[in-house]
Amino acid sequence: MSNRNATASWSGYAHQGKIGLLVGLRKANSANFQNLGQYRIELETQEDVKLLDGNTIVEVHQVKAYTSGRTIGSYTDALANFEACLGENYLHTIREVTNWSDLTATQNPHNVLRYPYSTTQNFCSLYDIGDLIVDEIMATLSFLAHPEATNRDWCQGSFHEYLAFLDERIRIEHATKSKADYNVNFTLDEILNLISTPKTKHQAKINAVRREIYNEYLNLLNLLDENGMEMTQEHEAFVSDLIRRIFLLDDINLESLLCKLFPATTHNKTLATCELSHNFFLPTDFSNTFLRTVIQIQREKLILEDENFPHYKTNYNYLATALAKPEFYKGDAARGILKNDKLNIERYETDFIINEHITGKIHDIARKQIARTGSFMDEKEIEFITRDNVVNLLN
Repeated sequence: MSNRNATASWSGYAHQGKIGLLVGLRKANSANFQNLGQYRIELETQEDVKLLDGNTIVEVHQVKAYTSGRTIGSYTDALANFEACLGENYLHTIREVTNWSDLTATQNPHNVLRYPYSTTQNFCSLYDIGDLIVDEIMATLSFLAHPEATNRDWCQGSFHEYLAFLDERIRIEHATKSKADYNVNFTLDEILNLISTPKTKHQAKINAVRREIYNEYLNLLNLLDENGMEMTQEHEAFVSDLIRRIFLLDDINLESLLCKLFPATTHNKTLATCELSHNFFLPTDFSNTFLRTVIQIQREKLILEDENFPHYKTNYNYLATALAKPEFYKGDAARGILKNDKLNIERYETDFIINEHITGKIHDIARKQIARTGSFMDEKEIEFITRDNVVNLLN
């Protein structure tokens, strides 16, 4: 399949951003939490993570997430071309490098060091980095005599708050600048403020959804590769751009879009008031139903009208959703949609709602238990249509 640069930069920031937080917390500690406003972390302006003291670069970090990179041969090109600073230069790996001691000065001309995650370990897996950062947050708050310093759940929330903050910075950079001008950065003061103040769960939840949307797209592309399914370059570029548009939506439009994608479970709910986000987003359903619909229908192109209404328009209008309830629960699904006052489908004049399993007219399935109230249901006899059927119809 073709190169996926349209989305690759998003994933890079995710792990690099975690490394940036770890580096920042440790620098704050070594600086005795003094003059933190003068220290700044930048992502992908010089290697992957850069730490500055004023205008002086004091550390440069390159992050390599090679799952099979157990020997120096996986890293010699990166070391040879390392954008070194006059301070400390580090390589981060997610696997142990078994023969690092065999590295020659020619292979490592800038004397790049492996990053010391602990006194005994110079690597950290993708799965362990989160726990390590939470440990660091707890140590930081303990030094500051913060009342929640021993509350691991609270400190985990601080970590998620940082990820939400990072996602918002990334979203703004992608929405307002070209790739060459991206500069995601933050001061150590900002980091300390984020981890030590009460949490705003709504922002953390909606940015977590953004990450899941992106991750599910990449996961599905990998599965398609493994199973030999091809997309034309034109269609792959279209789908990548669509995911990018969704990723960059502001919070209001993203939540509105989620109400369309999960129409049976979002009535009378908002992300801000939900303890969990599963009514608004189920990763597997998003991937298996919505994303597969968009990827498999290559002749017609999905329209994202007003940034939050995903539909196909031919002789009929098809609302694309991530609804994957089994046929057994079709009544619940139909009633949930009929109750959902967030579906302004009168504007769209929807004929069919694309889903994974259910067919039939919505109001008939709901067994007329929901009275009509002058809403869009007076305008159309909307029907469910399965993903398989609509793929055959629109290709």
